[in-house]
Amino acid sequence: MTELIDHLLNDIELSARIIQSGQLNHSAIYDAKTGFSFIHVLKQGSIRFQSPKHKTIHLSKPTLTLYIRPLTHSLTPVSCGAELQCASFKIINTQHPIIQLLPDVVCIELDDLNQLSPTLALIETESKNTGFGDKFICDRVIEILIVKTLRLLIEQGKISTQALAGFSHPKLAKALLAIHQNYEENWTLEKLANLAGMSRASFCKCFHEVLSDTPNMYLAKIRLSQAKNLLKQGISLELVAEKTGYATASSLSRSFKKRYQHTPSQWIKQSRTLA
Repeated sequence: MTELIDHLLNDIELSARIIQSGQLNHSAIYDAKTGFSFIHVLKQGSIRFQSPKHKTIHLSKPTLTLYIRPLTHSLTPVSCGAELQCASFKIINTQHPIIQLLPDVVCIELDDLNQLSPTLALIETESKNTGFGDKFICDRVIEILIVKTLRLLIEQGKISTQALAGFSHPKLAKALLAIHQNYEENWTLEKLANLAGMSRASFCKCFHEVLSDTPNMYLAKIRLSQAKNLLKQGISLELVAEKTGYATASSLSRSFKKRYQHTPSQWIKQSRTLA
């Protein structure tokens, strides 16, 4: 598995450039139409992230925030002296397995990023320099930071290594991509097996060998994970069910409780208590 992850990280092609370093004194908008993704590192102060597609995020601790896909969002300083570094980047191979398995937005507090400290320190140093090649060096170090962050997410289990193995499989990859991109579809074993170019029996056997799950169980996990994200945004259970491929809110509720031992309403209440 280590060799596979090394290969996948090595296969990521990206191009980054730093666009902000220092205090942010006004709101900034990052438009998805540019085709760029973004990484923001809050060093001190408080800021607010807002996006039409996601719940507002308030940060008051040093935090790295990664928008892995182009997504329109705004960044507003809540306190004076909000200091951060921001960079835009493009991932050339957007169908890369690691990219497909990440949520749109990832936030990691810097206390959890000790192994990234030298890279973050180098970015800060280079962004302050004005000599020849300093911006070029800073942009390249940003690229290293992004790859290191992806590696950290894998190490922390936030990206499934089994799913990575599945996405790297020459036949399973097409079926997995379809599940992740269109989890709300009425997927049958026959449809998924056809995408993989395999018989249903061979597909089920291969799927379980690589991912240690049946196709139906894997699909349910993806749907329920997405359901949690939507519920966090305050979307009604009925609409969440519709958006995640469940026929009714009650069928979603039953599946949710079976997997998480709580009903959606209990889980939402618990999440608010812990927040």
